[in-house]
Amino acid sequence: MSVAWLAVLVTGRILFSSLANVLQKKMVERTGNAPVVVTSSLCVVSLLVSAGLFFTPWQELSWQFWLACIVAA
Repeated sequence: MSVAWLAVLVTGRILFSSLANVLQKKMVERTGNAPVVVTSSLCVVSLLVSAGLFFTPWQELSWQFWLACIVAA
């Protein structure tokens, strides 16, 4: 993966996180029910991202990758 592509992904992630945070705060302000807003937001994001599971090269992921996932979790 090229440095330019990683920069685009990181920038997109930062922008998306900021916009999602603002949207969640506005929804909580309107509904007053934070757990429902956060849970539904996470469900929508999970559904959108789950399509990527079919394209993940599982065989190419090393044990270091899985170790890093476990440590980060």
